Amino acid sequence: MKNRSILFVAFAALLCLTLTAVAATTAPLKVNNTICPVMGKPVDTKNPVTVEYNGKIYNVCCSMCPAVFKSDPERYSKIAEEQAKAKK
Repeated sequence: MKNRSILFVAFAALLCLTLTAVAATTAPLKVNNTICPVMGKPVDTKNPVTVEYNGKIYNVCCSMCPAVFKSDPERYSKIAEEQAKAKK
């Protein structure tokens, strides 16, 4: 019985470490676009309004843009990613 308890505790610890490692590697990726994909205006890069979609964080120019972005996320994420690539 004691061996089962030790085995259970070891398994639980290993599971916790694994879940922590997975969570750390799946953090959202910042696209770092500087132009709002919704309005086409510059974004405040020091304090941006953001929207998360498909594991990525996109910058938008104002608090009204996330709702529009979410109405067609494929379109706006593509625009933001193209802009961010062109900036490099």
